[in-house]
Amino acid sequence: SDDDSEDEDDKKMSKHDKELRNRIAGDVMTSDPDISFADVIGLANVKLALYETIILPYIRPDLFESVKKSTQGLLLFGPPG
Repeated sequence: SDDDSEDEDDKKMSKHDKELRNRIAGDVMTSDPDISFADVIGLANVKLALYETIILPYIRPDLFESVKKSTQGLLLFGPPG
């Protein structure tokens, strides 16, 4: 079962890796927030970058088939909230 494989993974992980995994897990959203781009005032260039880099390729992968190399990600920085 999945629980058995997770227990094996835990045994193989260093203490540092376990702490890092737990810190990251606390920041991962597991449900859909009740927020849309319309709720965010301003930041039009940031919203456009998110849409073109993350959302559009996910929604319409057919539009990006001819692109040789896709964007690998988007760096978000600044204070939370």
